[in-house]
Amino acid sequence: MSNTAYEIASLNSGGIPYDAEVIVVGAGPVGLTTACALRHHGVECMILEMRTEKMAYSRANNLWARPQELLASVGLRDVLAEQAYAIHTVNFFVNGTATTPIVIDDVASPYRQVLYSGQDVIETTLIDIFENRGGRIERGCEVVDVTQDDTGVTLTFRRGEDGPLETRRCRYLVAADGAKSTVRPLLGLDFETTKLPRRMNRQVDAKLSWRRSGEPDQLWFFYYERGFCGVMPVWGGYHRLFFLADDAGVPDRDPTLDEIQEVAREVTGDETLTLSDPQWLTHSRFQYGVTSTYAKGRVFLAGDAGHLSLPIGGQGMNAGLHDAVEVAWRLAMTLRGEAGPAVLNSYSDERGAEHARLSAQQAKGFDRTVYRGPVTDAALSLVAKALPGIGSVMQGTDDLQQLAVSYPKSPLNEDHLTGLGTG
Repeated sequence: MSNTAYEIASLNSGGIPYDAEVIVVGAGPVGLTTACALRHHGVECMILEMRTEKMAYSRANNLWARPQELLASVGLRDVLAEQAYAIHTVNFFVNGTATTPIVIDDVASPYRQVLYSGQDVIETTLIDIFENRGGRIERGCEVVDVTQDDTGVTLTFRRGEDGPLETRRCRYLVAADGAKSTVRPLLGLDFETTKLPRRMNRQVDAKLSWRRSGEPDQLWFFYYERGFCGVMPVWGGYHRLFFLADDAGVPDRDPTLDEIQEVAREVTGDETLTLSDPQWLTHSRFQYGVTSTYAKGRVFLAGDAGHLSLPIGGQGMNAGLHDAVEVAWRLAMTLRGEAGPAVLNSYSDERGAEHARLSAQQAKGFDRTVYRGPVTDAALSLVAKALPGIGSVMQGTDDLQQLAVSYPKSPLNEDHLTGLGTG
């Protein structure tokens, strides 16, 4: 047994050795960032992941300014930026009319340009960093039980449907296992979601040829009748096209490439638009919700394990990266004996409240974007050229970069000194 393992085991008054000080469930971007941040702070940790293989394609793929600052604080930002496209301009069209382009990198941050990469690329990069920092990942592990006591958390899991039950023990647990979290319901923290009717997203990652610029340095968004389309780069010379729209007459299945190409030509007004070499074709419907708390005892939620977010403004993964960095430094300080209970307790107060705020913001943006009526569309067409930043207005926020995130009501802001004597 290594000295580190012996030190961990010696802290367990129950006599059961710890397998790590912290176990992270989930090896997506949020779980991996949490684990990398913990190793950055010198915390012994491991990851349990249900998937047996790395992500083969991209889901979430953008990094806004504030999350980049947080990633930089734990030594992750620059290596991720090496495999990402830097965006400087966002172009909006309303019913075929071009609005004033938004210069998106005019913000007060050292990382002004939003980065677009790919979830598969981000995961692969973070796995390498985590393992180089001495972390370890166990794959194919489905968590079936979580029990807590005064000194730690015991996880029970199995590998495969017929595998024997195994256990791992830690002092603290971070559940970052996504919207379909297996840990969240075990804690009694499941939540009701609000489903949004009559709308569907159809999406493709493919090679794109069209009349507009194909350079991966800008984004394109199109508001069209009863729908919203985005065109954005994905690492490796690909583009993502998505269509959030009325589902009337649309087959409830993944689209074909020809179907996506047909609607893309109509929406963008470019009959030359051609898609090829598709990596991923998918469709989805929409629901959202937030858990009542982001912590229960020694277990903390991060990312979509506690918040089912809407695809408006690319905020979901970025909010989860806030969680990852925030929970990591708190756990590190606590494990080193440098923090009182308020430091850990403040995590849920801060991040839970922020996720609730973000959820309401996204619902508002979704309503403005894909539930527009003819009156709204007519008004938008009139002001499209004259109103700078119309895209941000439609999405319910002027802070897509997440730079305004703050915690004025955090317990850490409470004044515990006023009224104390100096003698």
